[in-house]
Amino acid sequence: MTAEIICVGTELLLGDIVNTNAQFLSRELAELGISVMHQHVIGDNPARLKELVLQAKSRSDLLVFSGGLGPTEDDLTKETVAEAFGDTLAFDEGEWQKIIDFFARTNRRPTPNNRKQAMCPTVGHKLINDHGTAPGAWFEDADGHCAALMPGVPREMKAMWAEQVRPILLKRQNCTIHSRTLRVLGGESAIASKVAPLFEAANPTAAIYCKTGECEIRVTAREATEQAAEAAKKAALPAVEVEPQLAEKVDFDTFCKSDFRVVKVKACENVKKSNKLLRFTLDDGTGTDRQILSGIAMYYKPEELVGKTLVAIVNLPPRKMMGLESNGMLISAVHTEHGEEKLRLIMVDDAIPAGAKLC
Repeated sequence: MTAEIICVGTELLLGDIVNTNAQFLSRELAELGISVMHQHVIGDNPARLKELVLQAKSRSDLLVFSGGLGPTEDDLTKETVAEAFGDTLAFDEGEWQKIIDFFARTNRRPTPNNRKQAMCPTVGHKLINDHGTAPGAWFEDADGHCAALMPGVPREMKAMWAEQVRPILLKRQNCTIHSRTLRVLGGESAIASKVAPLFEAANPTAAIYCKTGECEIRVTAREATEQAAEAAKKAALPAVEVEPQLAEKVDFDTFCKSDFRVVKVKACENVKKSNKLLRFTLDDGTGTDRQILSGIAMYYKPEELVGKTLVAIVNLPPRKMMGLESNGMLISAVHTEHGEEKLRLIMVDDAIPAGAKLC
């Protein structure tokens, strides 16, 4: 089954609120084995919404909506989707009474425009909302295309998903999707070349994502059961060769055996023709200087690092960057500062001697 997520609300386009609903729904659909093909954010405009619904309906099995079910004139998601699916809406006395009771609990009365929230599909069916005033809606056409409409308020949407929509989809779905993420240190192109066979497979599939200081390889398997999906992931990842000079393979157990040592910075300089790399000369306690290259030039000036006490993995095989050999890897941490992702080296007490082992 394929799906598209459509989040309705001009406030989303203006950036007034963060669209957390799309992230939640994508994860939930993936867990059910439903492939999300597209995510959309659209304003409260019936003409543009209808155009999008017809387009999405022509290529995907399931449309999942959040937002646009309120009482105001611009909340027209239900009316627009009903028309696109060849359905009509009828006033539901039971839902109207629930709305009246909902307002009464806070000593209020609904206004006339709240009545539109009690309009429900005549061919499809309503989705009960026990956490707000707006019921959701389920539409389905003769070709089996479906649409689930839920409120935009995250608390109400999540509850309706768990209580109403997810059970419907579980009965129709015959597979599950499971993912495993590998966090890898190194450059995107170098890593991609070493795991190229993963990207060629139809199932499990693999994708690589670059972040500051690391890359992630996500392997996703689609199978009939959770156990089969887990087995497929393991079969695709018996091991990953992280260095061409390394004869053996490195898996998670091996990585856990990495040798973390305290090192002292004796010298540090920019690498020529590189805007990212710094070259460190380090005292690792062995009596022989260790050279390590690290892509943190945008965060530090070389001179401010001389004399600092850092942490490095020292049992990695040598590798070359920009024609220079690097023996090991300095440990850093990623954090967000003023909305921007930054990378900082892990520094420890200068009283700790070079070569001290972390455990």
